[in-house]
Amino acid sequence: MSSRAGWQHSNADIFWGDIAFYDHVIQTYDTEEIFIEALAGFVNTGIQVGDCCVAIVTPEHLELLNGHLRSWGASIDTLMASDRYIPVNAHELLSKMMVEDSVDDGLFANAMAPIFDRCRNTKAWIRAGGEMVGLLVAQGNWSAALQLERLWNKLHGQDKFSIFCGYARSVFEKASRPQVDLIFAEHSKMISGSHSQSVQIYYKDKPLTSH
Repeated sequence: MSSRAGWQHSNADIFWGDIAFYDHVIQTYDTEEIFIEALAGFVNTGIQVGDCCVAIVTPEHLELLNGHLRSWGASIDTLMASDRYIPVNAHELLSKMMVEDSVDDGLFANAMAPIFDRCRNTKAWIRAGGEMVGLLVAQGNWSAALQLERLWNKLHGQDKFSIFCGYARSVFEKASRPQVDLIFAEHSKMISGSHSQSVQIYYKDKPLTSH
């Protein structure tokens, strides 16, 4: 995943529209605005096709995310009432699955179960995106972030769904190469966070296609 030889450009709307239910996407972003815009594109495209969209973000970022969705015509209250859009406080959810500095497998399962039960009840495809892993690496807790990524993939093996993870690019600049490579290896696609209207994509498991 560390190679950039296969990068290509794509319109962001096209990318989020094409994302498959099995994709686990990582974004390394330069600014919070770019992260929120990317997450909003991920969620809004899911809303448009009838997916159940879970956004696990901080309260500050949720306000910005909802602002984007409303500007595109989304009725937040209606979507939440029907469980088409499920916003979750990232700090609170993370606190439910931590034991000291580690993510506990059982607590993770218990914390995620009610959220995914709501999604399953909608009979829709699921999209889950957010920043819990980003919060962990911002604290310097790379081992817990890797644990969490692997637990997401374990859950992904039980319920096929799309996952989007956001990491501030600055935290990778302070990390060791092995730490970065282990995190990236848990994902199927990665996108840049340097542009708002176009993304650079690297496909890990399949050949590149033109958009």
